[in-house]
Amino acid sequence: VLTGLANRNLLKDRVDQAILLARQSEKLVGVLLLDIDRFKLINDGFGHIPADNLLKIVAERLAHCVRDTDTVARLGGDEFVVVLGNIDEADSVAGVAAKIQRQLSAPLMIEGKEVFVTASIGIAMYPRDGTHGENLLRNADMAMYRVKEHGRNNYRFYAPEMTHMALDRLDMEGNLRRALERGEITVYYQ
Repeated sequence: VLTGLANRNLLKDRVDQAILLARQSEKLVGVLLLDIDRFKLINDGFGHIPADNLLKIVAERLAHCVRDTDTVARLGGDEFVVVLGNIDEADSVAGVAAKIQRQLSAPLMIEGKEVFVTASIGIAMYPRDGTHGENLLRNADMAMYRVKEHGRNNYRFYAPEMTHMALDRLDMEGNLRRALERGEITVYYQ
């Protein structure tokens, strides 16, 4: 309601439709998941109403970066999804991601102060990175977190090794917890 963008249910439907059309026409679908960098600072510094106004501006800017046939949705908080259907090559998706970054980087006014917004964008492509909307969103999310780990304000395509790295990290965490419980390691603080 706040941004006037598609919600989760409509997003799921639009992703499913884009995949169906892409399958029939042997085209690609790009799913971009973006998160506003350091949004919590804006929310904490200005309050909820000005932060909500910023989200509205971001929604408008995102809508100007895509075609009428594409979908822009807000997942919640400061997370947005852009679905680009009927794509011939991944470079087109990279071009939209770069355009989004340029649009968002233009200064905006909140409570009389000039604010600069950046975004971390993860990208997953159908069919390479998944054949269902849920897979594409999960993989775009994983790519977005890799962007955040490497400095923010950029975009990155999903790569399968990202999944392996996440699973390895979970395994290591589980092994460390079990080792602590069994007294197999001792923790020292410096």
